[in-house]
Amino acid sequence: MGDGWTLVDNEFVDQVARRAGLPRDEVARREERAPGLLERLARTLAALHVYVVASKPFRRRVAIERLGVDAAKVDKAIDETDHQRDQYVKTHYGRDRQDLTQYDVVLNAERMGFGGAADLIVEEVRRRGWI
Repeated sequence: MGDGWTLVDNEFVDQVARRAGLPRDEVARREERAPGLLERLARTLAALHVYVVASKPFRRRVAIERLGVDAAKVDKAIDETDHQRDQYVKTHYGRDRQDLTQYDVVLNAERMGFGGAADLIVEEVRRRGWI
């Protein structure tokens, strides 16, 4: 549970793959958890930097209902994941992960739903001519 972008993003991997007509494992390889991928993406202009937000109550619900996280441990799991994400970005890029000015797109998964957010990501990737 603690490594990477587990609490919300796996749903995006599946939906982006379906909507883009790409194999799930190809999309997953491009996810920020892959060691070294962020370093390569940071050095290229052909990268879409997306920040996905949602309220803590929504994230709790997703973690419990979709990912099977124990309700008694969900807040700790979310906080640990956020801390690891913050540390990863700080360590590898010297940046504050929550500085929204460094992203191309900021999406609210709670308001848009996973499908709506995935559609916008795929639409932007297509608009850029990458697929």
